Amino acid sequence: MKQLVADTESKLGAVDIAVSNAAIEGPFGPMWINDNDAWKRCLLTNVMGPFNFAQAVLPGMVERKHGRLINVGSGGGLWAVPYDTGYSTTKAALIRLTEGIAIEAEEHNVYAWVIHPGVVHTGMSDTVLNSEDGRKWLPAYEQALERGQTPIEWAAQLTNFLASGAADGLTGCFLSVNDDYRALAAQAQEIKDGDMRTLRLKLVPTQRPPRAFQR
Repeated sequence: MKQLVADTESKLGAVDIAVSNAAIEGPFGPMWINDNDAWKRCLLTNVMGPFNFAQAVLPGMVERKHGRLINVGSGGGLWAVPYDTGYSTTKAALIRLTEGIAIEAEEHNVYAWVIHPGVVHTGMSDTVLNSEDGRKWLPAYEQALERGQTPIEWAAQLTNFLASGAADGLTGCFLSVNDDYRALAAQAQEIKDGDMRTLRLKLVPTQRPPRAFQR
C-alpha cells in the first residue's frame, strides 16, 4: 500500500482524499462451525486492509495539514448479524477504527468518516446469493435486494459531500446514504457535544432494533 501511494503521488501529486472501499464477506453459518482461515481472511481484508491503507496515506496528509479519509462500512457493523459474524464484526471494528483515526488526526486538519452505502448489489452480494451457505443462512439478503436496491450513485454523492469539506465537523461519525447528511453537517456541534453517531454501550433500555436486513 505504501508503494502504491508513493507511485500515485509521484505521477499525480499529493493524495488529499482517500476512499477505502475493498471488503469481502466472511464464512456463513453459526460461528462455531466457521472455517478459521475464511474468518481470518475476512478480518484481514475488512479491518487490516483499511488500517494498512490509512497508514500509507495519513503520514502525508498529516505532514501537509490537509486530508480526508472515507472508509466504506456497513449498517451490519451497528448490530449483530446472525450467521454472518465475520462480516458484521469487521464492520463494527471499522467504525471504531475510523473514530480513533478522526480523534488522532483532527488536530492536523485531517478528517475521517465511515459510511453505510446502503443495500448495493455488488460482487460481494453475489457471494451471498450464489453460494449454498449464503442462501441457507442469509435468505433475507436476497429479499432485501428484491425489496429495493440502493442506487450506487447515493454512495458516490455522500462520498463527494464528505470530500468537499462540507462535513468536517462530523469527523469520526458513521453516516448513511439514507441520512439527511447535509442537515447533519449543519448540526455538527450538537452531534459532537452529544457524542452521537458512533458506537457506544447502551446503559438504559431502548427499543430493540430490527433483525439484520429488515431495514
